[in-house]
Parts: sequence; C-alpha cells; structure tokens
Amino acid sequence: EAGVGGMRSMHLDIAVDDAGVYSRTVLRRAGTFLAWLIGFVCVTGLIGILPTIFLFVIAYMRAKAKEPWGLTLPCATGLAIFFYVVFDYLLALPWPRPLIGILFPGFAEFIPSLN
Repeated sequence: EAGVGGMRSMHLDIAVDDAGVYSRTVLRRAGTFLAWLIGFVCVTGLIGILPTIFLFVIAYMRAKAKEPWGLTLPCATGLAIFFYVVFDYLLALPWPRPLIGILFPGFAEFIPSLN
C-alpha cells in the first residue's frame, strides 16, 4: 500500500523506505543474519546456551552495531543472567548437554547449562 512521500505502510503503521535498496542488498543482509543464526546454533551445541548468549551478544554488538564496551558488557551479562534466572531457576528446565559438557564434565560446576 502506497504511503506518503514514496514510503509504503506496513503492519502496525511502520513506514518503510525501501526505495533504492536492491534485491542483492536484501539477500546479502538476510544471508548475514542467517550466518549469525547458524553460528549461534553451532556454538550452542559446542559450549552451551548460556555462554553462547553471552559471547554472541558481545560479538554482535561489537561487530555489527559498533557499540562501546560500556554498553556491550552489561547487555551481554544481563541477558545471560536473565536466561539463567528464567529457565534454570524459575522454570527449572533441563539444559541440553553441549559437546564440551560431555567431553569435560568438570566444567558443569562453573557453567549451569553444561549439566
């Protein structure tokens, strides 16, 4: 649906100005996001979800958003603590065992998601 000034309206009245954005750019951005997502899943299988959340928030905020460390570290720490509290403490859900937890069971004393 056409909107004001060449912009089109989307769901929830969000205006999107995609004039001049080529399909190749959209596909490259989608591919980059897919690579981050696949990387997240692979690293989760290796080291567990809590350390992966912490590391990926840092990596994404520093590499893609160019955010300063003063913002990156509190966000990464806060999100990892939030996931730990909600899924380990409140819901008491079992964590899937990552490869490092199988190979080095002693690490489970320090990282709850390695049990």
